[in-house]
Amino acid sequence: ILLEEAKILEFLEQHRYLNIIRYYGCTVNRGCITGLALKRHEVILQYCYEDVPHNLNIAACMAGIRASVRHLYS
Repeated sequence: ILLEEAKILEFLEQHRYLNIIRYYGCTVNRGCITGLALKRHEVILQYCYEDVPHNLNIAACMAGIRASVRHLYS
């Protein structure tokens, strides 16, 4: 599974977009991928919504997700 994920992340890194997580590479041990290095985010979207729902701009968030998906399929 990690090989397929690494291939997808390599492709996404070559086609950078603002709302797609940053991929730094993978760790390999004895010829096998053992980990993926991604940018660390302070909080996940779920926690933003659950902790302070009134401060989350849902419309802007959804617009960013839609823009990312459009970028992936362009």
